[in-house]
Amino acid sequence: MNTSKRMLAGGAVLLAIGTGAFAADAEPDILVGTRTSSIPTIDYVARAGLTYTDNLFRSPPGSEVSTGAVAVGVEGRGRRDTGRLTYEASVDLVYYEYFSEYDNQLFGNALLDGAYAFVPDMFFWNGT
Repeated sequence: MNTSKRMLAGGAVLLAIGTGAFAADAEPDILVGTRTSSIPTIDYVARAGLTYTDNLFRSPPGSEVSTGAVAVGVEGRGRRDTGRLTYEASVDLVYYEYFSEYDNQLFGNALLDGAYAFVPDMFFWNGT
């Protein structure tokens, strides 16, 4: 296999460190009976990996830069869909620490959608 055509030598090893979910069932309310809980649902995963490339900048033959990198990431989601305050959030971030002079990088995104009901079913404030 030609070195210039081989972009990734080796492979990435990903390890799922943890996954969790939190939620609550209906809980008793002394004054009104049973009500739905407003505790949010949260899911998360932590990742770690190791990767190697023989042509980091996709340079022409003879000027390739080979390096490895350690990747550490986190992915999470949260949601609350009861009560006056409702939201849905998600985060996906990965940090790459390179073994060469190449600058370390952080990739990812974060999204948040929410609403607050000043007057339930009539007057809302929405935000993204």
